[in-house]
Amino acid sequence: MSTVLLIVIVAAVIVLAVLLFGAKKGRDKRRAGKRMEAQELRQGAEVESAKAQRARAEAEEAAARAERQERVARERHADADDVDPDASSRSREERQEYLERGR
Repeated sequence: MSTVLLIVIVAAVIVLAVLLFGAKKGRDKRRAGKRMEAQELRQGAEVESAKAQRARAEAEEAAARAERQERVARERHADADDVDPDASSRSREERQEYLERGR
């Protein structure tokens, strides 16, 4: 084998090794960038999830307050019907049906 051919083969192997090494470094760098992007997305998702949980809790509290207010209103209607001499049992039933349909 001639010396020139040997030098060409060694040079080709070295160039190939450098190219493969560079490609691996580039791939590693892209992967690191993707990892950071994914981490930022996860952090954003956690923030949104916390906001949603807070909003859900506030909505549940508001619903509970509304139910208490409805119950108090029904009790006051019943008290008013008990006091009102002109209130009939039919008007009480109609009011109760109306209140229940409104829910």
